[in-house]
Amino acid sequence: MTRIPKRQLFGVAAMLLVAAVTFAALTTAQDTEAAGQPQLIPGQYIVVLQDGVDPVAVASDHGVAREYTYRSALSGFAGPLSPPQLASLRADPRVQFVEQDQVVRIAEQTV
Repeated sequence: MTRIPKRQLFGVAAMLLVAAVTFAALTTAQDTEAAGQPQLIPGQYIVVLQDGVDPVAVASDHGVAREYTYRSALSGFAGPLSPPQLASLRADPRVQFVEQDQVVRIAEQTV
């Protein structure tokens, strides 16, 4: 059996520890950067309407196939829009604003 001097063993352990800490720091930095960048969903939009406007009627008027309808916190809908639908919705006075849908992630936090 080969005997490894303690000094060499401690040196190898120290190098492994430094490598592990460096890897963890790089991974955390990449996750933080990715969480800060919006990931837009092509062709998908959220349409927010003026108060009291029926989202089903507006979507129908513009030929939009709604995937979600919002009636509680706001009035509106979400779904795929073609460029002409997007332009006509933005020009509609019943529409407060239109925003491209995006993926949202929550970054892990240790307390």
